[in-house]
Amino acid sequence: MAQVSSRRLTEKEWKSIWSVFVEFVAYVNKAQSMTILPVLLTETEQIMLAKRFLITVLYLKGVPPVGISETLKMSRATVYKTISLAKLHPTYLQHIKKHVATLSFGKKKSQSTSYLDKFLQDVFMGRYERWRMYRPTQL
Repeated sequence: MAQVSSRRLTEKEWKSIWSVFVEFVAYVNKAQSMTILPVLLTETEQIMLAKRFLITVLYLKGVPPVGISETLKMSRATVYKTISLAKLHPTYLQHIKKHVATLSFGKKKSQSTSYLDKFLQDVFMGRYERWRMYRPTQL
């Protein structure tokens, strides 16, 4: 669990700090992010954030919550909670849909599939034949 200081920031201080952080994160490119984020986040925090992001992506791709839970090795409660929070914020879902549809996810010009698509194929159409859980939908 992340350590949080017992000394509280005022709402104004927090919003100011958060604003600077968000602006910085939005400004840096992928290569810079790969250098910066491991310094800012512990390995556990990196895993947690990546999995929560993937919950939303897989949900939008039509993967049922049980399949997401098994694939990402997370509790069903966390998966359902993350999906519920995402549904409460439609603009979040819109942004994820828009960016997932346009991002290459490591796809090189010579490749026909991205890392995300390969991940989905490996997991849901792999040796365990869990492809029945995966029902692709248009993003």
